[in-house]
Amino acid sequence: MIGRKVFIVIGLAFIVLLVITLVILLKMPEAIDEEEGNQNEEIFYLMEHDINEITYISVENENGFYDVRQVGGGFMLYDIPAELVNGDYLKLLLDESGKIAVREKVSEKPEDVSIFGLNKPRAVVNIEYSDNTSAELLIGSEEPLSDGVYIKLSGDETIYLMPRSHTIRFIMPVENYINYEITPTRKLESALMVVRNAVFEGSSLPKPIVIQWVDEKSKEQMREAASFGIATHLIRSPGFHELDQAAATEVFQSMLGIVSEGIEAYNCDDAAIASYGFDCPYLTADFSIVNGRDAETEKYSLKVVKKEDGSLLLTCNDNRVIYRIREVAFTKVRYEKLVMRWFLTPFITDLAKLTVISPKSRMEFGFVGDSNKDLAVSLDGAQLDIKQFRSYYRLLTSACNDGKPLTQERPKKEPVFIAEYYYKDSLKPKDVMKLYENDARTVLVEVNGTIEFTMKRAYLERVLQAEESLKAGTIIDENW
Repeated sequence: MIGRKVFIVIGLAFIVLLVITLVILLKMPEAIDEEEGNQNEEIFYLMEHDINEITYISVENENGFYDVRQVGGGFMLYDIPAELVNGDYLKLLLDESGKIAVREKVSEKPEDVSIFGLNKPRAVVNIEYSDNTSAELLIGSEEPLSDGVYIKLSGDETIYLMPRSHTIRFIMPVENYINYEITPTRKLESALMVVRNAVFEGSSLPKPIVIQWVDEKSKEQMREAASFGIATHLIRSPGFHELDQAAATEVFQSMLGIVSEGIEAYNCDDAAIASYGFDCPYLTADFSIVNGRDAETEKYSLKVVKKEDGSLLLTCNDNRVIYRIREVAFTKVRYEKLVMRWFLTPFITDLAKLTVISPKSRMEFGFVGDSNKDLAVSLDGAQLDIKQFRSYYRLLTSACNDGKPLTQERPKKEPVFIAEYYYKDSLKPKDVMKLYENDARTVLVEVNGTIEFTMKRAYLERVLQAEESLKAGTIIDENW
């Protein structure tokens, strides 16, 4: 009982202590984070009008002159076409011109305005309103100890400090109002879902690269893609390949949401555009996108010029703007990087027959069954162990290039290995891979009559060994 009373007393004492502490904390002045305090600082307005009351704005600054006119309830920004104007920047300009905000009064009657940079203002802004009032705003130098800028109104000697963020539109060049987003950002999960057909060409590429999206509704396209099992895109030129999804994702993503690093020129005529070298571009990218589940197809044509210092200029469609951009994946595109390394990878269930010819033998495999569950394979009429054959087939279809650039070598003798894939679809032509001796480490690979790449010789050695293992019923080594 005594112990219980002691605990009750201790508990009451603790509660009293908490209450006293709370009262002290409530009476203490609130600590304000310096950065937060700057963001929430109190401002007042020298002029206060609604955006729709602005009829005209002119700005003359270190970069030149521009003006804004209200026409039919909308606003025209100097000579920039309406579709190119950054709406967010224009709205900020209108907000800051309608409500001229200042942080504090610095001096009512300064003896020398030059110490505030107002003897030669960085910008002179004239604003006219629909109520027949107007304002001329002079923008001076930045205040060295705060994030503010000295300003004054013509006809008023008083100097104020305006938040620097409110002066940015008044001192920047008119080109900065051009939308900095050149191509739209991705709205779907993957760039491979957005970018459809694409063609890359220009002086940086030996031959055009032609990429085609595989439409699942097109029997012809699906038939062609069957050489690779399944593919989202096919490379049609210079050679016929499956598009490497990892490399393509990087390239396609870099073509979406391209952001300008600055405007070199705008409202350019053909002669001006040609003078920058766009009549013979370093690279062009013509592509179509479907940027949304129910979106319409959009087409883009990008042209890139590389200047002597290595910097890049770009035009988009025919908007007459020359942008500065940084180097990204699509400006460094290379054919051999986009090609899927594996040569032929058809689904085993799509095959009607497979012929493999080596220096010592000719094997003809027959396929029965429409699914993996009921698939049966025979060799020269004799039934094979399906598990062992799958191991052989995985090895056979693992043939891939060695990652090196295109070869100029051509075979000097007959092929040392041939694999011919015949399909159940009678309209699909057979696929043929031939291997030729090249050097001690590599073989030349010909696919459907085209030689582009070399492959490690270890593949040939391993697939010839696998032929013996298949016939002997022993384990096949798939690693090479």
